[in-house]
Amino acid sequence: MRVLSWIFEVVVFFLIGAIIIGYMQSDKKDFESILNQTISNISNIVGNVTGTMPDIEVIQTGEVCAGIDEELVAQYANNSAMAVFGIFAPKNCLKVTAKDDDLQIKNIIVNKGNCNYAKYMIDTDKKLLYQDKYPKRVKNKKILLRTKNQELVPARAVISWSGVGKHPDEKYYMELDDESKAIYKPMKFFTKQMSFGQTNVATLGNCNILEIKLETEAGAVYRYDIKEEK
Repeated sequence: MRVLSWIFEVVVFFLIGAIIIGYMQSDKKDFESILNQTISNISNIVGNVTGTMPDIEVIQTGEVCAGIDEELVAQYANNSAMAVFGIFAPKNCLKVTAKDDDLQIKNIIVNKGNCNYAKYMIDTDKKLLYQDKYPKRVKNKKILLRTKNQELVPARAVISWSGVGKHPDEKYYMELDDESKAIYKPMKFFTKQMSFGQTNVATLGNCNILEIKLETEAGAVYRYDIKEEK
């Protein structure tokens, strides 16, 4: 109860501070920026007291990381034009080690959303079921998916993600109707529940990583500063 009381006091303090500072600003955009930053700071504080911060390691590599979905590795091996699907050129492996039980990563934000990673890929079995149900939506061996606005759009083999909505694949995915979304499955990194000491690996994009945020299914947010390359 003491911890919860402390969290409540911190939240109130930051919100009051944001409101006071915001009203001192004449520009509405400045106020919104300060308020958003305050909410982000609160998320970091709350996240760090609701669990033990996982260990992370960033390993530079020129290929898809070991331990990633075999299907994703095959995508890179068999398709040299992955840019067609909006996929990043892999460079970095993110290795996460749990310091608590029941740790599951929900979202990654790298360099404030300026570095992408693969979050979803087509589930082969569900793809076949979809094709059988909608044979007219298969054109030149490519599947057409339906959006919430009833439009048909080509399926993308892999969905890239920034974590903050900056990548066009995120808008593409969110605009699909539920049945179309269902042919995609999350990468194993986002479905694996880790116990204390277990590790999980994700492939990140071709960028110089300076900051990483991990968001967990439990609602915790952990921020890491990464040393810049020399």
